[in-house]
Amino acid sequence: MNPKKNPDYDAEKILQDMTDAAVETYREEKSLRLTAADLNLNPIKVRKLLVTARERDIAEGRDPTEVYRSAMAEEVLRLKKEGKTIKEIMAFTNLSRASVNSYLPYSKVPYKADDLSTDAEKAGRYRGRKAALEYLRNVGGTEALWSAVSAFQDYPLYTEAGVKFTYRVLDNGNIRISKEEIMITRENVENAYREIVRVSPFGDCRDIGAEMLVETLTGIMGTAGATWLYPVFVRLGIIKFTAE
Repeated sequence: MNPKKNPDYDAEKILQDMTDAAVETYREEKSLRLTAADLNLNPIKVRKLLVTARERDIAEGRDPTEVYRSAMAEEVLRLKKEGKTIKEIMAFTNLSRASVNSYLPYSKVPYKADDLSTDAEKAGRYRGRKAALEYLRNVGGTEALWSAVSAFQDYPLYTEAGVKFTYRVLDNGNIRISKEEIMITRENVENAYREIVRVSPFGDCRDIGAEMLVETLTGIMGTAGATWLYPVFVRLGIIKFTAE
């Protein structure tokens, strides 16, 4: 008999972690695409996790998780609860089998042995990012800043112009942007962070305006550096504002 693969992985716990991660991330992003990018999952899987969370709450007698709603999801769930087969639901909705299944909750733990470690790592990264953001929000300072910056390495981000990029923190503390091998020094990152905290101590920059935020970053590191650091700071919750 072959030894059991990944004997330390709890498949049900991993599914629970991924479901919770999908719910919390979708509440923030309000988008399947962005949630999928955050968690490095397929958007279809994210939708299925969100549907699973809602149906799990109902089954366990709690108020249902109401983060993701769509007319099609409601229709597919209604038909399934009426006892319709997948083939019948396909005929009613003109959806493919895969699409119908994507609107239905997981009825059992979906993992094969080879998939467990992948989602276990994703769940671990999510928990690490969440903890780093809480540390930055509650404690602040450059140590907490770099904990959060490091936690979000390889995380997909977008500039104001919609350019997708990631970054890595180098051994010397500098940040290397994936696009065009751009570098942002550790000193500039920390100076920008200190200045933003100075002008807006609680991290809510709505009152000082987006233009001043960009000017603040540009004055410290130039336009190019500000272009890439700005979305990093937004994602870490250092910069928060509502565009007019």
